[in-house]
Amino acid sequence: MERVFFVYVDYTLTEDRPFYVGKGVWDRVRRKERGKVWKAFVRKHGWTRDTHRRVVLATKDEAYAFEQEKRLICELGTFDVWGANLTEGGDGSSGYRWSEAARKRVSGPNHRMSGQSMTEVERAKRAGENHGDARLTWTIVDEIRRRHVEEGLSTRQLGRLYSITGQHVQKICAFKKWKPELRPHNVPRTAT
Repeated sequence: MERVFFVYVDYTLTEDRPFYVGKGVWDRVRRKERGKVWKAFVRKHGWTRDTHRRVVLATKDEAYAFEQEKRLICELGTFDVWGANLTEGGDGSSGYRWSEAARKRVSGPNHRMSGQSMTEVERAKRAGENHGDARLTWTIVDEIRRRHVEEGLSTRQLGRLYSITGQHVQKICAFKKWKPELRPHNVPRTAT
């Protein structure tokens, strides 16, 4: 299977101004955070992945993707004028593949999580509203479920309204995400 390389641009939430150009495979595009400078821009200007990361190129030619990354960084001034790029681009690595020895080293008995598995309760403590990066609250989740049933809004419409994916809305409405039994006791239920 041939890999596809993406070039994407991150825009600030407050001004819709480009501040970072990146290149990578899809997993890199999906991952939210970058380095310290990027995080400082986000703290100051705001950012959400779903609405403010725009993929501008998808190609199987990695060299071309690197060229376009460099061109955009230069055009948009995200390296030397105003932005979070630390280089002029074209110098990253793609899809680093771990050696078998390295995989064994990080998954072996010396790994910090070795022999541990999270219970559903522990997982719930790190998910949903309890997660540090959560964009939703139980109140919003209740509202999404109510509007889906009462107003007949589609998952796609609700996703756009609440800046989340339609697939995420679908899982919320099917009670596969934000499960009521995992709701903290101190969060009151809103009328649905």
